[in-house]
Amino acid sequence: MVWMTYLMERIMENQSVNGKSDPEDHGGRGPPWKLNVQGVIIESLHPKIVVRDAIKLAGFDTDVGWIIILKVAGEPRKEVDLNATIDLTHPGVEKLRLTPRQINNGEAAVPCRQDFALLPQDEAHLDRLGQRWETIIDGARR
Repeated sequence: MVWMTYLMERIMENQSVNGKSDPEDHGGRGPPWKLNVQGVIIESLHPKIVVRDAIKLAGFDTDVGWIIILKVAGEPRKEVDLNATIDLTHPGVEKLRLTPRQINNGEAAVPCRQDFALLPQDEAHLDRLGQRWETIIDGARR
């Protein structure tokens, strides 16, 4: 929420003579626009940023299938895609949260080992049990 205060201060500083603010004009002074991307604060020289660019700036791989959630204060969380543009001048823009679309916990399915064939009725019986089974030749034994 601290950067929200910063954002509002910058908008007020950019008030022109006719009273309208120009969020595109930083006047070359002050820090750039900031956004929290999964705990990493990124900076942009422009108040609008494409989600893909924000994720890359934060050091995350955009090729991973992400669920990307944009959190804005006072609004429900919104899922966005890599091509969406975030307007950092919008009051309440807080952060982007990234969650892998597929979580496998490092566990890969190991194929069943079948060193020799069983009789069809034996295979059918083992399949009906619903357990994983293998046929292994250990030395000269089956």
